[in-house]
Amino acid sequence: EHVSSDITLPTAYSEYVFTWTSNQTDILSAEGVFHRPYQASQVTLSVLIAMGDHEFNKDYDLSVEAYKSLSAPLASSYIYRDYHLVTDAFFDTLDIINCAFITANSAGTLTGSSVLSNINTYIMPKAKEHGNWVIFSVGPSSDWSAIASSDNRINIFADNIVDMINTYGFDGVDIDWETPSESEAQRFTELMRVIYTKVKANNPNHLVTAAVAGGIWQPPKYDLE
Repeated sequence: EHVSSDITLPTAYSEYVFTWTSNQTDILSAEGVFHRPYQASQVTLSVLIAMGDHEFNKDYDLSVEAYKSLSAPLASSYIYRDYHLVTDAFFDTLDIINCAFITANSAGTLTGSSVLSNINTYIMPKAKEHGNWVIFSVGPSSDWSAIASSDNRINIFADNIVDMINTYGFDGVDIDWETPSESEAQRFTELMRVIYTKVKANNPNHLVTAAVAGGIWQPPKYDLE
């Protein structure tokens, strides 16, 4: 009645042959492979049971477990070292996991092979089990001023973000420009607008976040209004 991981669907028993179909193969395939949806959903599995010329159908209405809710209260945190030491408590506690850091050069190209390897090995498998949102953080050491100085570079950078999301199965991106100068405030706004637009066009469920410094001095640099 309830599915939160891959399930085993038998294809034969004694002289019977089972043929399965799913009404939402993007969530639960006819082979029992589970892909966690962003919202709670219902899936109907149907099986054709046959023996010689005799056959009949049976349906199973299943509720499937979604990602963790993003309604308050919400827990989010960064991981940027000791990926191999993460325990189940990390995944139980957090809703959103920010994986740090991917770096962008002046052309908007993204790099970070060791980080991606750690994410793929230590974060993604457990996050899929627990329903965590996993986003990659583009770090403070990136060449933000150069990227934001050109509309063309911003667009290339945003396209590269979408490509990385799709390639590695992320649930969005976190931008850590810490911090633009006051003269760059509107360029930060434009950078975020383009990234948000392209990420949401690719998948409206995906997240776009930013690390914005607190206090009285830093917020004016972000043109938050």
